[in-house]
Amino acid sequence: MPRLVSRPRTCRSNQKRPPGRFFCSLLLLLIFGTLGVHAQKTVSQVVLEQEIDRLLVQGEDCFRIRILSQASREVRLEAEMQGEYQEALVVRTEKLGTTLRIGTEFAPGFNLPNDKLGAHKVFSVDLLLVVPEDLEIVLTARNCELRTSGNLQSFEATVDGGICILDHQGTSTWVRTQRAGIEAHVARGTVTANSQFGTTRIAEIPEGPQSYRFESTHGGITVSHKP
Repeated sequence: MPRLVSRPRTCRSNQKRPPGRFFCSLLLLLIFGTLGVHAQKTVSQVVLEQEIDRLLVQGEDCFRIRILSQASREVRLEAEMQGEYQEALVVRTEKLGTTLRIGTEFAPGFNLPNDKLGAHKVFSVDLLLVVPEDLEIVLTARNCELRTSGNLQSFEATVDGGICILDHQGTSTWVRTQRAGIEAHVARGTVTANSQFGTTRIAEIPEGPQSYRFESTHGGITVSHKP
């Protein structure tokens, strides 16, 4: 008579796994998911100066600058700071004769740590300016997205890298860049554009008393007609 060999039985437990592992994983996800995220600091200011006829914008610390015009004597600014040292950054307005200077700087007493990554992780600023139409505006910036709209009587900008999207109309406009591309929308006027190593495209623009001058070393320049 053959021998019967019994096989060991395995049974699965219906008992749930302890939730500790799940909560531990969730906690790690939340911790690592929020590393490097900093709250934003926003500053708003309104400057009313009847004697101001020139606006000097020092936007070297800005990654985005937007300039809009309004039929008012107010200069309204909104700045949103991001980054590791945003709390130490302040927006400063200073009146120099008939010129209003706007720029960013560190608060008095703050010393920027001298580390290898300091130049890349300190902060970034998003600046919005709403200005009177008849101001003379002079702007400087490093690498940023520059946007304009409305009516700006006199506008001059020097930008290193990024992009310049110009949708304003004005009596005199002169924009110079190193690597930043220039996109301009012009209703009428005389347009001169030259890029030393980039492409230049100019649409047919109706004649007018306005003057537009665009120059770049490496950036492309595109001028289109604004109906």
